[in-house]
Amino acid sequence: MNKGKTTALTGAILQIGPIFGLIGTIFGMLETFRVITVEGTGEAEDLSAGISAALVSTQIGFVFGFVGMILLAIALFGYKYRAKWFFWFLIVYSAFSILGFPIGTILGIALLVYVLKRKQEFLEADSPQPLIH
Repeated sequence: MNKGKTTALTGAILQIGPIFGLIGTIFGMLETFRVITVEGTGEAEDLSAGISAALVSTQIGFVFGFVGMILLAIALFGYKYRAKWFFWFLIVYSAFSILGFPIGTILGIALLVYVLKRKQEFLEADSPQPLIH
């Protein structure tokens, strides 16, 4: 496996980090609300500690996602990695990025335009090369 492909795959996998972080936060908040229901609001410090602990998973998830985003940029611009799967991944990734107004919208549109202008590079990368005799 070449460096570009490894970097792109790692970056794509790390994009799952924020999802796991949010799931961890949801479970942590549910547990905090369960404690409130059973024991009452009690001490504000205990309540804030529970919420703080729940949000740590979100922070960790976003760090993984940010590192993944950097690796995707390195694969795309540094290694100039091109593959059909990477093209489709970047199309979906840019579409989701557009939803993150305002910065995500700008970056998502820029990425979408960049990838679509170079569509042939990505789609031809996986095609078998003709033998020249």
